Amino acid sequence: MTEQPLFKSGWEVAGIRDGEKFFRSLHQLLPTPAYLVLEGTSIARDVRALLQTAAVPPRRHIPVGTIFPRPTTYHIPASESFLLALADLAAKHAEAEVCDHLHAYDDSRGLLQWYDAFDLSMLVEDSIPEDGIRELCDVLGATYRRWQAG
Repeated sequence: MTEQPLFKSGWEVAGIRDGEKFFRSLHQLLPTPAYLVLEGTSIARDVRALLQTAAVPPRRHIPVGTIFPRPTTYHIPASESFLLALADLAAKHAEAEVCDHLHAYDDSRGLLQWYDAFDLSMLVEDSIPEDGIRELCDVLGATYRRWQAG
C-alpha cells in the first residue's frame, strides 16, 4: 500500500467480495462528476479493452500501490453506463482480472481508496453520506465503520 491516504477521515468498508454487485451499485455512491482509477497487473483482455476505450487523461495525481510488476493504470469517468458495462464483465471474471487497486476522485478531492480491492477494506472519504455507505453495505453484505488516518 502507499504510505499516504488520499484523505484524512471517512468510512472503512469491509467484506466486499463480489465485483459484479459492487460495480452495479457504485454509481449511486459517487458524486457527479467523479473519476475512477483502476490499476492491475492481470486485467483480462476484454476488461482491458473496455478500460482503454473509456480512459481519459488523468485529472488528478493518484499514487499507485506497490504492485510488482508496475500496474497498468486507467483514469475513467465514473458514468453509470461504464460501471454497468464493467459489472457485466466482472460477472465473468475473478476480481483480480478486473483490477488490483481502485480509487475514485472528483475535481477537488479523493473520494475512495481501495488497495488490494476485494481483499482489504475500502476507504471512503467523509463527503460521502453515511446513508449511501449503509445502502451499499446492505446490497453487498459488507460492514462499515468510521475511519481516521493516523
